[in-house]
Amino acid sequence: MPLGTAKNPLGVTRQFPRRHIQGRAITQFKGIPTFAQVLQIGEGGMLLTTAHIVKVGQTMNVQFVLPYGKLNLRCEILYLVPMAARTRGTCVGVRFNGATAGERAIIRAFVTKGMTAEIQRRRIK
Repeated sequence: MPLGTAKNPLGVTRQFPRRHIQGRAITQFKGIPTFAQVLQIGEGGMLLTTAHIVKVGQTMNVQFVLPYGKLNLRCEILYLVPMAARTRGTCVGVRFNGATAGERAIIRAFVTKGMTAEIQRRRIK
């Protein structure tokens, strides 16, 4: 389900729609890279899990590949999402800082295509 009008855990309505995704990324925090799982993505940011121990307000780099291109973006950590005690890592909501118009277009195309496909699936049912 697209999350365009959904609110983030801070209670703020999202500016851009998000798309659920099961993807991998590499996060780099304080010069240390590690693998991450991407859960949602939108033109303004993403939700992912990382092994890094982070705090709200800190920044990290996130590298990932979408069908329309490879991205390496600087992100600010906006919120942390509690995870099950048996789960390792941290679930974080990040905002992309300084993404170019081209980088935002790659993400927008991916999100838009996913939303169009979902609408088509709902019409078929």
